[in-house]
Amino acid sequence: MVMDNRIDEENKNEQTSAIFITNFQNGETINYSLVLIKGLITVGPCNNNKIRCTVDSNGNKNSSDWDVCNREFKTIVSLKLGENSIEFEYIDQIKVIKLSYEPRRTNLRVCPVYIICQGHDGCFQSPPDVDNSIESACKRIAIGAKIIQSLTAEKLFESGVGRKTFQLEHEVNQKRESCIIFKSNLNVNKARKMRQGELWTHFGRELMLSDLGSNDRKFLGFISCTRFKGTDVDKPMTHEEIVFLTEAYAALGGGGLALFGTACMYTWPSSVEEIIPRFLDPTPVNSKRFMDDSGYRGTLGACFATTLGSVFHELGHTFDLGHTKDGIMGRDRLGKVFAPVKYDMQGNVDKIKNHYEYNEDTCLLELMLDEYSKGKNTAAEGVLWLNRALLFFELLFQEMLVSLQAKDYEVSMKKIFTVAYEGSVKKYHSWITQQLFNFMCKMSPTFIQILKSFEVENDLKGFEMQLANFNATLHGVRSKIDEFFERNPVCDL
Repeated sequence: MVMDNRIDEENKNEQTSAIFITNFQNGETINYSLVLIKGLITVGPCNNNKIRCTVDSNGNKNSSDWDVCNREFKTIVSLKLGENSIEFEYIDQIKVIKLSYEPRRTNLRVCPVYIICQGHDGCFQSPPDVDNSIESACKRIAIGAKIIQSLTAEKLFESGVGRKTFQLEHEVNQKRESCIIFKSNLNVNKARKMRQGELWTHFGRELMLSDLGSNDRKFLGFISCTRFKGTDVDKPMTHEEIVFLTEAYAALGGGGLALFGTACMYTWPSSVEEIIPRFLDPTPVNSKRFMDDSGYRGTLGACFATTLGSVFHELGHTFDLGHTKDGIMGRDRLGKVFAPVKYDMQGNVDKIKNHYEYNEDTCLLELMLDEYSKGKNTAAEGVLWLNRALLFFELLFQEMLVSLQAKDYEVSMKKIFTVAYEGSVKKYHSWITQQLFNFMCKMSPTFIQILKSFEVENDLKGFEMQLANFNATLHGVRSKIDEFFERNPVCDL
């Protein structure tokens, strides 16, 4: 009878709460411990307050507060083995879900290792106010590995294949630490003179010949003795120039080892509570003394995001994943300046794909007319917004062409981005999105850095001709779509 009352109470909570969890069902079992939970406040007042999340694992409770923005919230919780009760409290609303954490039974695992070279004390390079001890390094590596494990599951879930991910060493063998300290026989001075390929080969061989060696393991290794030598240069440097000044640098994955340096390890979180603040940290990198691997964004938060993404990417190579046009296995040569525009574009591309049936002979304009004849315009609106975003790129490329023709390689990319943005999609964006774009522009790479990232600095004339031809084609296609919308009122302009 008592059990029946508890079940009735849980069902009542499920039906009446204004808090709705969007990516998990009550009672789910998952095989990783760090969980991203997304939700909505469905009814009632919403003043973008905080939502409190309390995790109860066998009577041990841990509470944290998370932002609510436009009725949406995301929380990161750390689960213990077995059943975990997770309570969300927002103003006078309460929602409780139960998730069980049970690692898969398998011998296959990813093994995080902190590699300490002979003659090195194991302390990674960092500012004096940062704990750079071996213990701190292991905590940061363990958290990073769990984040990647969780993101893998979440991304595959979003793709419709379920929450599939890898298991970590300590989940397969609970006697192991979450990050294993590996003492290498390679001398620190020799390591700092080696290239990343040489380091990868040496440490890969050492690990496989050690007691840890196994074909059931993928090693996720971090080198303790990585060192940025510093510079007195005031102008921005390319990524290649920064790497040149960094000893024992590595960001290389394949086979059974993904290997990384630790010059940016000081930007990583050492606990779950630090994850979001670390991502959002706007503190500028002291780029004269410490490595700036931020994708030309220049902040500690960007360093963490970029290097974590690099780890995710290179670990993917150990699973035999190749490069793709986008996603974590893609390459973003221009950093995050285009983020607001790219998000708009991808959303509208998806809208078009989901609403139209097409093949290589299909005419987009005819599809929009056919949709309109049926009293709908969902995909047509997607085309309209996509075409507006293409105008941004047309204006961007036009400004770049002007600079190339004038041989003005010192032109401000912030100015070029701003001209393109103001002439295209700015008037359609909210104030918040406009401010985000302005913030991103401040951290844009230089014109020369962009040319180097495309590897065209030695053939600028050829690149200029290719860009001019591409932009002429883009203008023709985009103008044709503009003319269509002017003649056919399929949606509001």
